[in-house]
Amino acid sequence: MLLFRALLLIHFLQFAMYLFQIKDSLKSLVILVHFLLAISGFGYAQGLYELISTGSPEDRLGHTAVWTGAEMVIWGGFGKNEVALSTGGRYNPSTNVWTPISNQQAPEPRGGHTVVWTGTEMIIWGGISQNSYLDTGGKYSPSTNVWTPISNQQAPEPRGGHTAVWTGTEMIIWGGTNQNGYLNTGGRYNPLTDRWSEITTREAIIGKLLHGAIWTGQHMTVWGGFNDNNTPINTGGRYDPSVNKWVPVSIKEAPVARGGHTVVWTGIEMIIWGGTNQNGYLNTGGKYDPSTDKWAPISVKDAPMARFGHTSIWTEKYMIVWGGYGRNGVSLRGGGKYDSSTDRWTP
Repeated sequence: MLLFRALLLIHFLQFAMYLFQIKDSLKSLVILVHFLLAISGFGYAQGLYELISTGSPEDRLGHTAVWTGAEMVIWGGFGKNEVALSTGGRYNPSTNVWTPISNQQAPEPRGGHTVVWTGTEMIIWGGISQNSYLDTGGKYSPSTNVWTPISNQQAPEPRGGHTAVWTGTEMIIWGGTNQNGYLNTGGRYNPLTDRWSEITTREAIIGKLLHGAIWTGQHMTVWGGFNDNNTPINTGGRYDPSVNKWVPVSIKEAPVARGGHTVVWTGIEMIIWGGTNQNGYLNTGGKYDPSTDKWAPISVKDAPMARFGHTSIWTEKYMIVWGGYGRNGVSLRGGGKYDSSTDRWTP
């Protein structure tokens, strides 16, 4: 696994240095997706952090994780020798105990997929198997430890590296990549009816890979990322599933073009930060208010150093940034806390 991580790091450095020269080969994309997910906060942590318990699932990266309100549920990813997995586990922090997940009727092994939590079920979709992209998925109920397949009739075309948001009634998939290149398509899945609905691509001139996506309560807002030419963009769009329509996000005073940034929703604003473009890693960002369609810059005073592959969460008061990779591929173990109300960073 150490050798595998070293290979991933080498590939990532090549990606950062030659981002606009990489070809869309399945092999390089598989490795890249593995790495990006590994450092996104869902990935492999052995040797870096204290073990949270014994009996945990086997070593892996490129898996997904959700919080149910009582347990963390992880599933899939790639294990030893890059073998795709269809196993997982549930971790209860109050008891420090792992419980295996049933693999009966589980989706086929994969990594680079997406996950959403509906309030009662974990839904996984898409991703990369051992040798191909997938357009399949499954619903997992922790209360019954049962998997249910989801329909792939009228599902979006196979992909990995896409985003997924939960609206309260539907899972919305957008973007990603497959053997045909980057994708500006998606779909909406209703778990109650087990049916997919098409998303219009009209006016959807937005990033297709390494973009950010959040659900605001009314719209899926997508911003940034890389287009077909591996060019970073600073455009975005708001998608309203009730009318199946996209509305462009203003570019006036928008942050500089980038991909691989993080996105959080504060309840009134979308905050984007960090990422990378042709000039290197970034420690800048912006706040977007969908009610006014306006951007405001984020202070760089006392901000964490520029980085890519970090994580960000919203605590109801602060955006907390942690980890990632800085210049020359150096692993970063620190972060920062950003107060949107005062526009201030603290370590």
